Amino acid sequence: MTLIRSTSALSAGVVLLLAPWSVAQEIQAEASVETPAEAAPAPEPAPEPVAEPEPEPAPVVVEEAPVEEPAAAEEESTSGVSYLVFADAYASFQTAAPGSPSPSYRAYDSTVNSGNGAEVQDGFQLSWLGVDLNWDGGPVGATVNLRGGPGVNIYYYDTRMTGPISFTQAYVTWKPVENLSLDFGMFGTLFGAEVVENWANFNYTRSALYYQMQPFWHTGLRASYALSDEFSINGFIADDANQISLLDSSGGGNSTMQAALQVAYAGNGFSAALGTMQTLGENSLSGFDRFVDLVLGYSDDKFGILFNGDLNIGDNAATDYYGLSLAARYFFVPEFGIALRGDFLDLDMDVSDNEVVTGTLTFDYRPLKGADNLILRWDNRVEAATGQYTNRDGSPADAWFSSTIGVTAYTSGML
Repeated sequence: MTLIRSTSALSAGVVLLLAPWSVAQEIQAEASVETPAEAAPAPEPAPEPVAEPEPEPAPVVVEEAPVEEPAAAEEESTSGVSYLVFADAYASFQTAAPGSPSPSYRAYDSTVNSGNGAEVQDGFQLSWLGVDLNWDGGPVGATVNLRGGPGVNIYYYDTRMTGPISFTQAYVTWKPVENLSLDFGMFGTLFGAEVVENWANFNYTRSALYYQMQPFWHTGLRASYALSDEFSINGFIADDANQISLLDSSGGGNSTMQAALQVAYAGNGFSAALGTMQTLGENSLSGFDRFVDLVLGYSDDKFGILFNGDLNIGDNAATDYYGLSLAARYFFVPEFGIALRGDFLDLDMDVSDNEVVTGTLTFDYRPLKGADNLILRWDNRVEAATGQYTNRDGSPADAWFSSTIGVTAYTSGML
């Protein structure tokens, strides 16, 4: 463009030299009018070529095409079915004599549920192997949690539903309207601050309160309604806690129905839940007749604290009890932290000297930087109770200690 404009200016000059003076005069007059007009813009076109790299939009358009491929791939990979697979094993030593009876409030800790009941056992142990599947089909869905290993017998301690492999949850879900979810089948309890999968808790071993004074699972109909992003109302009507009525072999048709209601809050790191479970009749097999549960907590990336309290008034006075648990944890760096938990249990409010006090210190190490799916925990637990323990020499004891190293690995994703 600049070259053309320069060439035309040169041609005009040659014409001026060769033409007669009169003609040149006219041309010069015209040139004097036109030349300033051309001469002034002549420098201005220079920016035009600089701005001319209008090919720039082209690469943007080219890059947009591949963006569609990941989106399509993502659509194909999300079938609505999620999975979680895990393994949990430990090695433990304790001061009680191997083979001696293990108190009922100590679960998943150096204990084997043999044919003679729960017994103390040192050494290496597989706790769980687990596979969880969840299908979310929008208004309908399904959940199945399959477990194998000695932990199955501990989980089903109160029923005949034991064996090397069993379910901890198996239910279908229906969402008839927005914010309302209905589950039908076998599902985990609403109550308590801990769950059976230890990596979701602060400590490796579960609290005495968790195993002694709370239900584990129910079979029936559960409902959950979200009042807002933070508040929800939950409840169920189900068979007797930890029971499947068709498997009840106690005789006399003693199995009862139970109803539960809970109000829960979760937001800004805080959580709270207050719930109750009532027996629709009398003398439930599980003993949870008039049960109340309170959970309060706070958690962020570094610090967490959890309080849990339970009270039960049974139709049988022997099942009147209460318990308290307080746990806290702190991560110094994402890979290493500690947790401390204490329990107080009054096993029978009508009997004196029937209290249990526990304290557990846990060191938490996650060797894979930036990942939480491999967890090593070292639990050190002390218990005190009147006449509850047996020393390694067979003598009775009021105190007990165990040291446990647990390893848990898991992976999850979409099918």
